[in-house]
Formats: sequence, structure tokens, C-alpha cells
Amino acid sequence: MRPRQHLALFTLCALLGFASRSGSAPVTAATNHWAFQPLAPQGIPPVRDKSRVRNPVDAFVLARLEATGLRLAPAAPPSVLFRRLSFDLTGLPPTAEQARSPAANIRQRLGELLASPQFGERWARWWLDAAGYVDVMGMDNDAGTIKLGDGKWRYRDYVVQSLNADKPFDRFLLEQLAGDELADWRGADTFTGEMRALLVATGFLRVAPDDTDESEINTAANHHAHLQQTVENLGQTLLGLTLNCARCHDHKYEPVSQADYYSLLAHFVPAFNPAAWLQPKDRVLADLAKPAKADFDRHNAALDKEVEAFRQQQQAMRERYRDQFLEARLPQVPAALRDEAQAAARTPFEKRTEDQRRLVGRFERFLRQGLDDFKATLTPADKAEWERLDRAIAAVNVRRKTPPLIHAVYDHGQPPPVHVLRRGEFDKPAEQVQPALPAVLRSAGVQPASATGRRLALARQFTAPDSRASALVARVLVNRVWQQLFGRGLVETSDNLGVTGARPSHPELLDWLAGEFIRNGWRLKPLVRLIVESSTYQQSATPPPALAARAERTDPDNRLLSHQRLRRLESEMVRDELLTVSGRLDLTPGGPPILTTNLTDGSVVVRADALRRPEDQFRRSLYLLQRRNYHPSLLATFDQPTLNATCSRRSPSAVVSQSLTMLNDAFVLDSAHALAARVGAAEAGTSERIVHAFRLVLSRPPTAAEANWCRKAVEAEGVRRLLAGEGTGAAREQAMAHLCHTLLNTSEFLSIP
Repeated sequence: MRPRQHLALFTLCALLGFASRSGSAPVTAATNHWAFQPLAPQGIPPVRDKSRVRNPVDAFVLARLEATGLRLAPAAPPSVLFRRLSFDLTGLPPTAEQARSPAANIRQRLGELLASPQFGERWARWWLDAAGYVDVMGMDNDAGTIKLGDGKWRYRDYVVQSLNADKPFDRFLLEQLAGDELADWRGADTFTGEMRALLVATGFLRVAPDDTDESEINTAANHHAHLQQTVENLGQTLLGLTLNCARCHDHKYEPVSQADYYSLLAHFVPAFNPAAWLQPKDRVLADLAKPAKADFDRHNAALDKEVEAFRQQQQAMRERYRDQFLEARLPQVPAALRDEAQAAARTPFEKRTEDQRRLVGRFERFLRQGLDDFKATLTPADKAEWERLDRAIAAVNVRRKTPPLIHAVYDHGQPPPVHVLRRGEFDKPAEQVQPALPAVLRSAGVQPASATGRRLALARQFTAPDSRASALVARVLVNRVWQQLFGRGLVETSDNLGVTGARPSHPELLDWLAGEFIRNGWRLKPLVRLIVESSTYQQSATPPPALAARAERTDPDNRLLSHQRLRRLESEMVRDELLTVSGRLDLTPGGPPILTTNLTDGSVVVRADALRRPEDQFRRSLYLLQRRNYHPSLLATFDQPTLNATCSRRSPSAVVSQSLTMLNDAFVLDSAHALAARVGAAEAGTSERIVHAFRLVLSRPPTAAEANWCRKAVEAEGVRRLLAGEGTGAAREQAMAHLCHTLLNTSEFLSIP
């Protein structure tokens, strides 16, 4: 474990008062917690206002509302409802043509949206957030250094394709946890399409940061830390549980013992084997036939020798300067340790003994010479030589052949025995454990996994009929789908359904939906259709004054859903909507990410010099480079989450920087001008242009008052520009662009109604 990680875990445990030793009993009462129980049949409750019951979802919601003297708000107008559906199902606004006929059959429109290729792109973002997917390797802590994972994007495309095909979630999870165990890919001369998809699916388990390609941190402690974070991510994504505390001791608030934690972890040891660790570069599979791979390997091996020759020259230079550096710094090390410290510092990292590594670590600020420090000491002649060698290495690497890559997970080596680790320390093993689910989720008669096939056995337990584990997984997934459609889950803490999480607002509805999800074959689209066809989803976000006043007194947080929740667009939706209304959106699916770059002013934008084609800069935001910390500025402003782990719930904010961005950002201004040009090309008169702009931007025509105000604003802006010396045509175009920019800055544009 890295020192910072160790300190963070220790601090967390100390703050929570965790001081138990391994083997003490967890909180026994927590085993009766509602989320850990098998699903039971739920009767549909009777309600008085049967006219609002479109399906059982409404009966469950109305029963709670009527018990408190509330009711559902009236249905949303067709134009509002279709805009809501379009964003929720595809992440995009309706087209102008669709906005002209909002009263058309909503059921038919719903079918079109569910069948749209954009459905998978919209809902893939939901799953990729929860999985913690990024396109880069490692911790990604340096804004200027991008360690792109070539081929990682294939997992993102796998998710999109699976959701568009409505792949059953029990199969979806099975492939992601153990796709490598479902096909005999090791003996194949070339991968079939099915083998390729199954291997790509296991990229789900490759999302935890892994920097062990760096020699200095390719250590046993970090091997175990990566394995542990992979398991903790799984707990968050599928089980909605925080397992982190059980890494070091029995969980104080959840019925998860330390033995449970390491029993769950044991399923992943054959793939993330600390005793036979594979660095990230060695885990990647070349998607080539064996003869072609051999040619690639021979070609690249020859290049490796050329690069190594240049590296050795640079290393010799570093060693020469290192001796000078050490002579200057050693007086700051205690005299009794100088000889040992000097010998340790001169020994290559991989050849140092544990004592030498400890000694260098103790005096790191004196003994470690970073690359930048080293370059600063070079003479002009040596600096020129170093740069010449850098250019030579780069020239060799340009000739390197890169085959299509798959970031897969597969078993490697004989799995070692798994022990509970005292305080989470890899070198303090306690009792041995076998692969198993946490005791609170185990079903009777389930045998522990063997030395092989452990992940496959685990995946099947997660979706086994009538089991505690499948009930929890279904509740977690259904709750997060509800969260996507209402802005808040039935359990508000969608990342924590455990004892320390929130109670469900409608527990019977949650269990009924989870049961329906399983009964419908674990399919997402029928679940989404069921929810959005309900009166609860289709009601207005603006209740009548009397209902609003009563709800404010009785249910101020609207947990009972007496009206729909007004929601701010997610960050990707803001950018994608700007592209859509301006007529620039490119719907090309899939492929490598669109690279971004950090400008000197701190902003992050699409990297124009790295586009494969000019239109790529206008592709959906899903296909922009996904980093852990450094997002495109527009997306970051609208709360694009950091992904150092997983994200099951985004946290929208309302801050001044969002308004300033919509007013001043170059991308927004370009969108306003492109929108004005689009409107001008479609309509000749000012009044017609205003109506068309409203339909594009807000999915509705303007009211009479809005149309009158906009016409006056366009005329006034046109006159101002004429007086400033602009030509008639330019003044008219700029006046319309000014109005379009104003519409883009409305709250209505940035909201799901």
C-alpha cells in the first residue's frame, strides 16, 4: 500500500472510531437489514384516484401520497413530456420536426426513442460512471501528462452495443466479471467476434488505477492495494456497499467482517495474482492472429534494442551527474549512514534490498534526483546531447507497430492462498479464507469456488434466482435507473444501500420493481418503459398552487413525488444539446476517444491537431477523452465527476461559473452563431426565425409575449450594429446570433422539465 493510501485509510478508521481486531463479530442486528433480504411478492396497494393509475408504479406512489393528503400533479403538456423523454432516453433534445408535433402518440415516440442508437450512448454513460471507466492509465494526477490506454475504448463501445441490444443484465454482468472464462480463447489462432467481445467485456475489472508499470511502485504493497481497490469498486458498483473499512478490520456498521472481505477478494486473486503480478502493459492482449503477432513482436523487439542503446547512453550520463549530485547532498545525511545511503542511492531501484529501499525512502528529499532536477544541472553540451538522444528514441518509436489491443482480465499463474491481512497489511497474514460471498448474502447449498472459475461462480451467485445476492444487485440497479429518471433514487444514497444508507422512500415499490426487472429477464428497456409510461413520471414539475402549498408543508423534499422533479442537464447533455441545436452534432458512433489538451490558461479543449477528421470535434461528449480529473472545461463547469473510483450519483451544483461560461465560452458563442446561421437558412422573416429558434432550443414555440419581446430585441440589436457601422446583412445576422445566445442562456435550455 502506498504511504498516502495507508495514511488515508488509517485516518478514516481513526475518525470513525474503528479499533477492532480481525475476528470480532460484526453488528449482528444489521443482518436483518431490508436490503439483504430475498425479494418477496409485493401486493399492489389500493388507491382512491384510480384515474391516474397507468400501471402499478402509480398505485405504489399514490398510496403513499393519499395517506398524507397529497395527490399527483396534472400531466405535463405533450411538448414538455416529449422533451423530458428525449433527454432521459437519448441524452439529446427533440428535433425541430419532432417539436412541431408534440401531441403525437407518446407511446409510439417512446418506442422510437428506445430503439434509437442514441439510447445506448445515453445509458452507457450511466453504467460507465458506476463502473469508474476512464480512457487513461494510472492515477492521472498530472494535467499535462496523458497516459492513454490504447484500446480501452473498446469496453466503452461494448457497453453501448450491449445496452442498445438490450442484453439481459445477468448476462451483461456475467461477461464483465468472467467473459474470459466463457470461451476457449487461449488456444485460438485468431479471436472470433464472440471471443473478442467477451474479452473486451472484462475491461470492467480494469478501471482501478494501476501505476505498476513504473518500476518504483511495482511493489507487493501496490499489487495488493490494486487488487483491494478492484474489489471495493465492485462492491460499490454492483452491491451498493462500502467495503473499504473491512480491508483492515470488521466493519462496525455493516454486517461485513474482515474475513468476508478477503473471501470476496479471493475470487479475483487468480487474475490479479500478487505472487505472479502482471504489469498493465503485460495484461493487454494483441487482437491478432498468432502468425501476425509473431511478425509484430519481431519487428518491435528489434526496435526495443535500438531504444535500449540510446537509453543506456542517457543512463550513463545520469550516473555521471548522480555522483556529483550525491557528493553535494550526502553531508545532509547523518555521518553514520552516509556510506550505506550512497551505496543504496547508486543501486538501481529493482536491485535494491528492502533495507536499501527503506533507507532511500527515509532520506528521499536528499538522495532522490528527479528528471527535472537532473536536466537543470546539465552543461549546454550535455543538454544538447540528451535532447538528441530523446529525438532519436522518438524517431525509433514512430516506426513501432501497434496491433489492435484488448484490455482484458484473465487468470494468471497458480493462485496463492488468501489470508485475512491484519490492518490490511500484505505482510501480516492471519487466518486463511476461501472464495465466498459475504455471509449476509450467502444462499444455502452454494459451494465455494475452486482454484479456477472463481469469477464465473461469483457472477452466477450475483444473479442466482431467489438469492439474497441477486435481490441486492437488482435493488441497486433498479434504484439507479429510477435515479436517472427522477433525479433521486427511491433510496437517496444510491451508492450505499447498507445499514448506514438512507431508508427507501417507497420500499414496496423498490422491491416490486426489482422483482419485475428479474421476471422480465433482467432487461433494461422494459424497466425504463414501465417507469416512463407511469403517470408518476409523466406528471408536471409545476403543481397547482394549492397542491404545491400542501406539499411544501407535508413533504418539502418531494420524496413522495407529488410532482416531477425539475432537473439540470448533465454535463455531457449541455455540450451535446449545444451541438444539436446548432446543427453541428456528428452522430458517428464508437472508436478511439477524441483527444483533449490543456491550454496555458488552464482550460481543457478538444485537441484540434489530433483529429482524424474535422467532424470529430463535434461528436457526442461520450466519445471525448475520459480522464479521471482533467475534463473539458465546459463539462467540468457543469459537474463532470472525478473518477478516481466509481460514481453512482452525480452531484449537480448551481454556481456563478456556469452562468459566466454560458455567457463567455468560445464554444457556446460559436454554437450561438451556428444556430443563428441555421435559423437564417431555414426562414426568411424575423418572426419566423424567432419561432424556429424557439423550437430548436426549447422544443416549443414562443408565447405571444416572448415573440414580441424577441422581435423588439432583435430590432434594437440590429439598429445598434448599424449605427456602429456594420452592413445591413451582417447587422441582421449578428442580431439573430445575439438572440440565439440569449436563448442558450435560459434556465429552460439547461433543464429537463
